[in-house]
Amino acid sequence: MPIQTFADFGITPSATVDNTLPIQAALDAMRIENAPNGGNEAGILLANPGVYKFTQLHIPHAVGLIGAGPGSLGGGYGTYFFTDPDFEGDGIIIGDDVGDPNEFVHWTQLANFFLNYGLSKFGEFPDPAKTGNGIVFPRRMGESNMIDNIHVRGFPENGLVFKRGGGPGTGLRGFTTFDNGDYGVRYERTNADEWWNLHIEHISGDDNGRGLVYLENLGNQFEHVHINNLKSESHTAGRADTVIMLNNCRAQVSIEHVSCRVDGTSTASSVCHIKGTVGPGDARVDFHNFWGEAPNLIRDDVYGVNVPMESRNVFLHYALGKVRFKTHEFGTFIEKLEVGETVSPLPNGTVVGNVVGKAPLYEPGTHKLLGYVPIYDEIAQRTI
Repeated sequence: MPIQTFADFGITPSATVDNTLPIQAALDAMRIENAPNGGNEAGILLANPGVYKFTQLHIPHAVGLIGAGPGSLGGGYGTYFFTDPDFEGDGIIIGDDVGDPNEFVHWTQLANFFLNYGLSKFGEFPDPAKTGNGIVFPRRMGESNMIDNIHVRGFPENGLVFKRGGGPGTGLRGFTTFDNGDYGVRYERTNADEWWNLHIEHISGDDNGRGLVYLENLGNQFEHVHINNLKSESHTAGRADTVIMLNNCRAQVSIEHVSCRVDGTSTASSVCHIKGTVGPGDARVDFHNFWGEAPNLIRDDVYGVNVPMESRNVFLHYALGKVRFKTHEFGTFIEKLEVGETVSPLPNGTVVGNVVGKAPLYEPGTHKLLGYVPIYDEIAQRTI
């Protein structure tokens, strides 16, 4: 696989000269069709440190674009890309050279750079009348696509968009996305597509207009979403603190280690917001370890339910407008909460039902095993 640099193609950093044509030519040169071995080959293009202005780039499938680390407009170390502020449209488009729109895109790599909309700065938000996303995958995602250590900010619509579903081979790690007009990361699919075992992890996003992660139209027996290590902050009035938006999403969604910080939030804000239409198999969400300053953990517009942010160090399962908690206190009880149902809670220490297992009890600090405590199938109920 060939590896070349911007310098090899005579591309020099500039905050005033539009480098679209030379960068595009270098990307195209990394794609070798009908190679001598009978297949297709692609290489990696290394972007030297510096600031690069461009209009729109199309990265051929299987080609890698890797910078020297997320840079800054001031130059110095790292790679900083910014789009022409007069251009309205998507910044980087991946794999649209694949002729068949139903084909998969494989082995594309994006890593170690900063992508900014024009010359806007942190805390400056895009014109809502404009259109354009930071990075777009218009084809189905196949094997071993990787997005790693990239910062995208300030685009009129979304920071990163996946339009056609795909398999579990797409990695998204260390991705930060701030100040976009709609969402930080948007996952879509058509009725002909699926997301197989979608894994989303290590995303940080502040002051996006409508939320951090958006998932739409997921929902069949093959689709499962695992979300891990997300952080969202809202520092500006009117910007959304919602971490995850599920719209017409009927897949099983597992969410671990999510945090949400809010300055001046409204009562409608939430860590997870569910909307769409009522139907069989509506969104089923499992939470594990979450923290937030938003008043609601879950806001469900489908069933008209708000789950308040009052329990954090727990496992939580939510489905069809109902919540079930399993506590971490040595696994000693399960608490079932029926929305709208008023039932006095059982007194502390009450045991109901049979012993169904045991949990280890460790000494704080030394982690020495002290013994085991029973796990009961008791039920306590209250209103939320």
